[in-house]
Amino acid sequence: MPVGKLRPYGRSLSALFAVLCGFTVVVGGFNARAADPPAAKKQTAPQRKPATAPQGKPTTATRKRPATTGKRPASTGKRPAAPRKRAAASRRTAKLPSVKAIQAAYHKNFTKFMPLGVEYRMTITDTEAAIETERQRLKEKQDFTKANPGSIVVNGKALDEAQFKETMRYLDAEIQSLTQGLSDELVKKRLKGWVIQRPYVWTDGQSLHLRRSNNPSASDDTLFPGAVTPPEKLSELYNSIVLASWSKDNDPPLRCWFGGNAPGQGRVANVLNDCISISLPPMGIVKEEWTHKRDWHEWDLLMTADPSRFKVVKRTEVKGRVMYVMDEVVEKGERARVWIDPRQGALPLRMEWSYVSTADKVVTPFHRDLQILAVKKVANGFYPAKIRRRDLIPDAKIAQKQREEFAAGTLAKDAPRPPLVTGRVTAWEATKFEPKKAIEPAALALAFPKGALYINAVDERTYRAGDSQPLPPAPQPIQPSQVAPPLKIASWIDGKSRNLDNFKGKVVVLIFSQPMEDLKEVEENQEAITAMKKLQSKFGPQGVVILEIFEAGSDMQRVRDFQKARGWKSLAGIDEALEPYAGATALTYLAGYDSGFVVIGRDGRVTFNFNALEEESAMQLVMEAAEALSIPWPLPEDGPEVQVNRQQLQIFEYIFNKQIEQAVKKK
Repeated sequence: MPVGKLRPYGRSLSALFAVLCGFTVVVGGFNARAADPPAAKKQTAPQRKPATAPQGKPTTATRKRPATTGKRPASTGKRPAAPRKRAAASRRTAKLPSVKAIQAAYHKNFTKFMPLGVEYRMTITDTEAAIETERQRLKEKQDFTKANPGSIVVNGKALDEAQFKETMRYLDAEIQSLTQGLSDELVKKRLKGWVIQRPYVWTDGQSLHLRRSNNPSASDDTLFPGAVTPPEKLSELYNSIVLASWSKDNDPPLRCWFGGNAPGQGRVANVLNDCISISLPPMGIVKEEWTHKRDWHEWDLLMTADPSRFKVVKRTEVKGRVMYVMDEVVEKGERARVWIDPRQGALPLRMEWSYVSTADKVVTPFHRDLQILAVKKVANGFYPAKIRRRDLIPDAKIAQKQREEFAAGTLAKDAPRPPLVTGRVTAWEATKFEPKKAIEPAALALAFPKGALYINAVDERTYRAGDSQPLPPAPQPIQPSQVAPPLKIASWIDGKSRNLDNFKGKVVVLIFSQPMEDLKEVEENQEAITAMKKLQSKFGPQGVVILEIFEAGSDMQRVRDFQKARGWKSLAGIDEALEPYAGATALTYLAGYDSGFVVIGRDGRVTFNFNALEEESAMQLVMEAAEALSIPWPLPEDGPEVQVNRQQLQIFEYIFNKQIEQAVKKK
């Protein structure tokens, strides 16, 4: 979408400039108004010389003055009252600018920076109120577990024993999740705040280039470790940095590099959200050909929205600064209200969200707000250098008190709702601001290292950099109900030889994984290790065989050390190497992926293969597991990393448990 022009409806620039800046200019055209300059009140009218012409003959100075007594009144040296009244009246009756004019001024402000580069940091901080709300939820659920079978009624019917047990199981999982999220260590981190993104974005309004660290909390890591040419530098210097470039000179226009040395680190597509998701900074534009609307900043979305969605309702002053107030046009539901600063590039200094029952009638206080805390003036333009968003929640302590009063029958019928307090704060801050910043063409072209494998999201085929033809399609993962093919293992950890024939009549679980490069990571992944040990201890006595298959080329001594560090007792083997894909067994079962989970039934047929699921089916399975565990889905991208990882683990642990249980029950 092209940047809007500053001359809406063909009106003059001077007219709009007068509206936005409040100069003493009376001009024709769109939204013209008169206003006194700052020093006008201190000025006095200039003294006039008395007329010297003979009486009865008007001079130039008096020619247009209506005749009265024939005598000219003496000058008082004061400004005439009538013009002052006319100016005041003009201010009262001045037209408000249109939404379209405000949007155009906003876009015009950003064009002063182009091409623009911005490095920014996004952080999230939870408040004591948010922590207290979760503590109360935890207590409520713990109290609920004390209920007796038959005492829980749903839709007029008491739960039977099986339903009660299932409800308690789900409740236990949610209690576990809340308990973990409220650990002393995690609470300390949530109250202190954590970095969720630390990207760099560049645009000239026509092309886009961005960089993002895979470790956003490492503030010392540079996003510019060196040149991106020759392309081999990507593998050498950009192991932990994601690069993406959108340019019409590319075909397809988007190119992404995900960092690292593993195959398939590149991807080409039409739009950014085909590769990664990111929260862009205010750029003054929204181009849906670049990426999905959800990736753009709320200010940019506001200023490129259909003007009919908003209306300018009034002119006001905030701390001596003139503001225009815009309201979203809604009859019922959530409504946004925005304060526009015409003297600072039409930036929306504040935005509030409330609920209305009828047009213009707010029935609730605002429950979310977005505010610019710092504005940077550069190149005669204004940039929002620091932005804060607050999500408000009911005061937990007052809400708890009202619940207790309600239970006791003492809550007044007209008791007000608990006041809203800040629950979560999301802060955005520009750490590097580079207006008029040129970019090397190679960064937009983003050529991949020769021979590197990459995926074309347009045709979903895999290519090798330097070759125009795609690689032959990889075989599909083994499907449920198909006979499990023999394993191709280079060596087993105990030096013996075995295959699926050795486990006839038993349920076999294949876990495809890779040894961690640093055994210290074992300590950091204790929860995952504990989850797998639980599978082993639960299903081992039932005759389930768990085989762990490590990727082709793994070092056996490292595998042994890894098994020892984990305290793992399952059989482990190293996959047989097969070029150009990773390993023969992984190729057969997972279509070349290096990690997976496969269940084989007693009859030797595959009953479950997560990698074989279509995306929609896999997502449905995950959503059902999340619902069963009372875990909100989708998981928040900006949530605490420890908590999100733990919830992901719980979801997959639930899925694996359920699939193994089904295979065990089937005779």
